Amino acid sequence: MSVYHPRTVRCTCGTSFKHALLESANVERTPAIRDAVLDGTLHRVHCPACGQRVVAEVKFYFADPKRKKLFLVNPSSERFRSRADSDELQRGLKAFPASVMDATNAELRVVYGLDELREKLICQDAELDDRAVELAKLCIVRDHPFLLNHNRLAIHLTAVKERRMHFVAGHKNRKELFKVQLPVALLDELTAQPPAAPGGKPRSAKAPARPMKQAAGRRFAFDPAKVAPGLFKAGGAAAKRGTRPAKSAAPQLWVNFRELSDRNDAKAALHDMAEAIRKGQAVPLTGAKFHRLLRLLSGNVNSLDNSSKQNLQVVFDYAVQQRNERAQELLTEVRFGVPLDDEWSRNTAKKDIPVLWRVLSQLPASNVTGNIALKRIDISGTDSGGVYDPDTGYITIFGGTATGMAGKRLENFEDTLRHEVGHAVHWREKKKVDDWLKAEFGWEEFTTDTAGILQWASRMGAAAWPPGTSEVLKRKAAAVLAASLPASGWESGPIRDDSAEMAVQDVLGSKACGAAKAWKQSGSDWYEHCDEWFVAGGRRFFINFWYGTFMCVNDTTISLVGKMPSLYAAMSPAEFFAELYALWYDEDDPDRKLVPPAARTWFKKNVG
Repeated sequence: MSVYHPRTVRCTCGTSFKHALLESANVERTPAIRDAVLDGTLHRVHCPACGQRVVAEVKFYFADPKRKKLFLVNPSSERFRSRADSDELQRGLKAFPASVMDATNAELRVVYGLDELREKLICQDAELDDRAVELAKLCIVRDHPFLLNHNRLAIHLTAVKERRMHFVAGHKNRKELFKVQLPVALLDELTAQPPAAPGGKPRSAKAPARPMKQAAGRRFAFDPAKVAPGLFKAGGAAAKRGTRPAKSAAPQLWVNFRELSDRNDAKAALHDMAEAIRKGQAVPLTGAKFHRLLRLLSGNVNSLDNSSKQNLQVVFDYAVQQRNERAQELLTEVRFGVPLDDEWSRNTAKKDIPVLWRVLSQLPASNVTGNIALKRIDISGTDSGGVYDPDTGYITIFGGTATGMAGKRLENFEDTLRHEVGHAVHWREKKKVDDWLKAEFGWEEFTTDTAGILQWASRMGAAAWPPGTSEVLKRKAAAVLAASLPASGWESGPIRDDSAEMAVQDVLGSKACGAAKAWKQSGSDWYEHCDEWFVAGGRRFFINFWYGTFMCVNDTTISLVGKMPSLYAAMSPAEFFAELYALWYDEDDPDRKLVPPAARTWFKKNVG
């Protein structure tokens, strides 16, 4: 019989609810369950709050006595437990009466996620050896190496039609999917037929096919037996038949090409360390074993699942408890995939890195981990604020330390970190962000040559120049503005038109010249009095003397800036984005409600 049990399901909208899900399934008695796996409807439930369909992943046994198959199905995030789960499945087989599941010839498999389970059923129906199918996936990787450009690669067999295998390849948390087809005949090239026994007598046709390294070697530079240790080797046949091998040859019952990676061993070691800490045991935060674990995890930072992140949190909290700043620094680098300046652990501060960890963990994962525009986080000096260098991808946080800070000072430290990460997010997808800032908030920047200034002035409409000003005078006046720009700094300086002809001086001196008004009303430290900028056609116009550029922005945007925590948001479109980002992703800031609904939607869709 099949047994259901109420389980807690969590939707991506944040709602948790109870739903009856499988605890064990006998698909000989309930074939509809097998059909539901194949058509993709098993454990797909509707969230009562938002209505979207949720795939509920839970642990359950899947027994098919007629086909002599027994699967232990686990959530996809628990692949690191494959060896322990293999042992559990061997033990679980004993619970089945011989009349239901014969231990002498049952095929055992551990699978992770319903997609893997569905794949095994497709192999059964097409009479394909699932081990050879995993080797075929390596053909796909060989022929399409671009698939390795991103982490968390998944390849699933979706159908077998007309002697062709249909696969879908993709990456966790990425939208792109790729379809690949391979002939079933390829499997014959990947596994050898049983060779003749000594004396010329053929081996039994029932003997399992052994992978022939020599034949496969013409196509691969690896040993195919490594795809499933214990199954392709001598002990594998026994494991497949259900008999227990020697303890030294414990089978790996998870048959998947991902088993080639060492990341699951690293995750398993991390899990064991976290479990020991949870039990109150002391664990070493130094030594070769600890540093090897960190190296393995660092190489797989983009593949960290929620369970591994929770385990890292446990180990990090333990390092804080032990006051081991160096371990905190190394664990932070592993968790977020961004190198840190050694000064974070070498200074006298004892609370800096926990603050850094907390702030980064509250940001969307893709904004930090795997952000190609963020290469390092440094700490330096005693000045306030921070800086992001787009040429190097380095963030530098000034102020020296968060230790001893409280209230507003600590909040400023945290906001600075969010702000600088916002810059890295901007530079990662600069065109997309710039296009949005222009369309939604009216932000535009113009080159400082005559053509750029004329384009800037054209946004003012008739207010740009005195009535009747010729195109020649406009160009000459724009050239004077370009030549008047001072060196980069916070001081505005005057319009230097003394050497210009009188007609140009008259244009720039006229009360009807909006271009000159915008210059004068920008003034020094221009962002601090953005409410005084020149207004025309629903926009405000100013000169950013630090960057030496002419800018404009919607008047409604400046009204928003006036309510935000810092007027620095009026400095430039880049600073506006960073300030808006820092505000939106500070969930404890009461001013967060100021972020416009359209901006909230855009952040959720494009940033995370």
